Amino acid sequence: MGSLVEICLNMRTPRTVNLSAGGGQRLNALFLGLVKEADEAVSARLHDMRPPKPYTVSPLYGEMESVGEGRLRLFPDRAYELRLTLLDDELARLWSESIQPSMIGRYVILGDIPLFVEGLRVRATDADDLYRECVVSRKPPPRRLTLKFLSPTAFRSGGRNVLFPLPRLIWQSANRAWSAVSRVDLGADIHRMAEEVAHPSRFSLFTHILHFDRSRQIGVVGVCEYLLRQDDEDLCRALHLLARFSEFCGLGMKTTMGMGQVRFRSKYAREEGNPTPSIS
Repeated sequence: MGSLVEICLNMRTPRTVNLSAGGGQRLNALFLGLVKEADEAVSARLHDMRPPKPYTVSPLYGEMESVGEGRLRLFPDRAYELRLTLLDDELARLWSESIQPSMIGRYVILGDIPLFVEGLRVRATDADDLYRECVVSRKPPPRRLTLKFLSPTAFRSGGRNVLFPLPRLIWQSANRAWSAVSRVDLGADIHRMAEEVAHPSRFSLFTHILHFDRSRQIGVVGVCEYLLRQDDEDLCRALHLLARFSEFCGLGMKTTMGMGQVRFRSKYAREEGNPTPSIS
């Protein structure tokens, strides 16, 4: 329990093709299909699980041309990337031992489109190491936390979808996923405490639509910076930990279908005298 793995698949299409709307379900099906080839029982378990599930799937990244009605055109002379994350020991072992060895040089199927895998990158850690680095080390916590939302991100709250990444929603989502992978309990109310010490200080966010088979979801992409009040260093360390963890667990809704992909960076108090970089 506690493995955290990021996999980036570099792919090309053998011909010009149109990718139909409904990419979210097809991305999820691509990943579960790879798992099913290696172990049908694990694939079925993942399919039937309630969220948060121990994996995320990004949208397909790369240069594409819109052809209307949510359809995108892919070209054989351009590179495309798919990012997967795994948050489960059994799943991480299955990937490294049974799936990854045969990935390079094979085709994967996205809907009805074949994509040739010409390379991959893997980054791995585990929840215990992340906890030791961010909390046990007792290092001063960062002054600022910045989250970059790479794919449409939205949160379900009070029976409706909320687009702005409020501190309460960010840390509630991350802590829920953390509780599923770690033996360390950060407390059920940490998201409420986050409202008191973490404040959005700058943001550059835009709405973006992700198409599904029978619906579409609106989320935000862009950057939001959170300024931490430093009077409770232990709480700030825990918030830093969960912000780091969000790169693996994703944030908000439908993280197994292309939504909620996140990148993180921090700014420590000792760096405050330096010019603040643009977040555009």
